[in-house]
Amino acid sequence: MSKFFNDSVLGRIEIPDYCVKIIDTSAFQRLRYLKQLGCTYFVFHGATHTRFEHSIGVCWLAGEWIKHLMNKQPELEITQNDVKLIQISSLLHDIGHGPYSHTFERFIRKTRPELNYNHEEMSMHIIKNIYGSAIGHETCQQVCEIILGKPIDKPYLGHIVHNTINGLDADKLDYFTRDSQCTSFKIGCDWQRIVYESRVINNEIVFPYKLVGDIWNLYQTRFRLYRDLYFHKTVRKIEDQLLNLMIISDKANVFKFSTGLTFVNLAHSIDDVESFLHTQDDIIGQMERSQDVNVQSAFHDFVNRNIQENPDVEQRVAHYGMLKENPMTMVKFFDREGKIKSIEPDVLASMCPSRFMMLVPSRPHTIHKDTDIKI
Repeated sequence: MSKFFNDSVLGRIEIPDYCVKIIDTSAFQRLRYLKQLGCTYFVFHGATHTRFEHSIGVCWLAGEWIKHLMNKQPELEITQNDVKLIQISSLLHDIGHGPYSHTFERFIRKTRPELNYNHEEMSMHIIKNIYGSAIGHETCQQVCEIILGKPIDKPYLGHIVHNTINGLDADKLDYFTRDSQCTSFKIGCDWQRIVYESRVINNEIVFPYKLVGDIWNLYQTRFRLYRDLYFHKTVRKIEDQLLNLMIISDKANVFKFSTGLTFVNLAHSIDDVESFLHTQDDIIGQMERSQDVNVQSAFHDFVNRNIQENPDVEQRVAHYGMLKENPMTMVKFFDREGKIKSIEPDVLASMCPSRFMMLVPSRPHTIHKDTDIKI
């Protein structure tokens, strides 16, 4: 049977039983203990929402989207199995995140530079090891392909979860809305219009021309969230300090995660799914309780905001979703007759900036020219 969830952003939402069974597993429940925005809550104290609620939100949004297309366009022959595939994929898309989300990925790159590590790769390992037998080998493979953005038989279905063409997918619609609300940013997006007025033409999700402004607002929201929230100068300094604390603590053997017979440190937890699933944001408490002198000193500086300027601060680039390209040129619109219609040049020129990517300075007085931009 399905189950109702009272979501703080989306309201009362219904999740099908095959997703509820996944939600009730310990691997998924772990997402309750991973904050969605990592270190951001050290600056924006309302940012305490978790990967758990985000994943459930994306699952419901993706379900609404595919069911809308199924009802609106029966000629697409979308099946209940398609609905199930998309909802499971959206539910599990973030299952591989580590403590403090993207800070953990930076930690692995620092401590094990020989690896090309990312959370999507860990998601694949968890899905195959934990959920493979439950959802079936074929479904498991399709779920992994969708999360990685690889094409499937009905490509537009995969784009509901991970849209590699223009970035308009259920994942973005949820976290733009959720992150804006939880941090009291007076921005957001009208996901209802985007989802319920979309349709499929030539195997691609397209939108009515009247939504040009709504779609542009979505890309503006993305840019502002990255520039002013995720890459906020103090958030970045705290993240750098936490990263350094994690490295010092791991070298001091503060973290010990069981593989069943032996223990591994945080850097090597990614080598074993069982060990990785024991990692949570509670590593901050383990560092606080450490008796190691170096860890105590680093933790004292961290908790008391003794932030040192880092001359080698990692550059961050904020963009509208497609790096230097105008994302609006990647979106297709249709007119009242259902024919593809291009955005009129004067309309495009009136709403869009002259460039779509910029370096986010680490200090308020830092100014970067256009020529300073590097990827």
